[in-house]
Amino acid sequence: MNASFGLLGSLELRHPYFADGLLRGGRFVLPEDTAALLRAGRLQPRLRDGVWHLLLERLGTQPRIALRDGTTLWIGVRPEGAALEHVTLPLVGAGHAAFLGNATDFARLDAPVPVRLASGIHALPLAAATRPLTVRLRSRDDTVIAQITVQSDEPSVGLDLRALPAGLYQAEEDDGGAPPRSTQLLLHPALHAHGVPIVVGLRLSAALYAAAQPPAWHVDFVAAAQPLEYYLVARNFGANEFDQLRVRDEGFGDDGRPEIPFDRIEQAALDPALDLTPALMGAEPGARVALFRSRAPVARRERPPRRLQLARNNDVLIDHLPQPDASRAKSQFVIHLSKP
Repeated sequence: MNASFGLLGSLELRHPYFADGLLRGGRFVLPEDTAALLRAGRLQPRLRDGVWHLLLERLGTQPRIALRDGTTLWIGVRPEGAALEHVTLPLVGAGHAAFLGNATDFARLDAPVPVRLASGIHALPLAAATRPLTVRLRSRDDTVIAQITVQSDEPSVGLDLRALPAGLYQAEEDDGGAPPRSTQLLLHPALHAHGVPIVVGLRLSAALYAAAQPPAWHVDFVAAAQPLEYYLVARNFGANEFDQLRVRDEGFGDDGRPEIPFDRIEQAALDPALDLTPALMGAEPGARVALFRSRAPVARRERPPRRLQLARNNDVLIDHLPQPDASRAKSQFVIHLSKP
């Protein structure tokens, strides 16, 4: 019987910032233990148009080799592009990597869990100030692997992980009072060395091998949202003329989205601690200043809202106000108007 390769599953990075919802600028890091498993299981990774595909060699409808149930493929994910940080909310808190696995359902990834990547002797920061303090290391099935009593006021404790297999562990701080504090550790020396911000653990199973439809696993990013801010600096405008200026949304119908209302904030009401000062706006002495700020944050998008207009009564002065792209940290613009 001839062997052939078919799709076992795919992994993609989804980001609502991009028009088609797909983040193509991502690097998938395969550590050597995962690469060895792929070779042993007659599995081949392929990256096409930003999507990571996992191909399986089959004899007829059956896998040529089926790896043991519960075998985990560890994949590091590094979104590429320095400007992405301006349009992306972190998956987890600062100082942690995000772990996503398919242990609950072979066909989908669970919500991201904050973990600390660990390797060898791991320095665990201690949150509790009470001493003595008991630190326990637990396996995924809640078995206590090691226990240390900390007597000194050292800010961290060393956990010897060198003899343990790669995987998820839990470090627990117990000061005898409040419920123990827990820290999720992901032990993987190679991924720790790479410093990847995201780790995907794909668990192989009989259900996955037998699936009629290859699962499309995906990591879902969330676009950052900020108020749109237009600082208006007008020279040689009378008070009445300046008061007639407005920023309005005339494109929501064509875009099929909710209207973006803007509030007008006069110069006297600007907060110097939060808002731009006239000097930073480049306002000359005597110029009139106002801020038009969207009433609610607006999600950052590769294709931004159209026809945000600057108008005076029924006269459109600017039909399409500028919009931030991914390289811009803030949705903030200064518009200068001048009359002879």
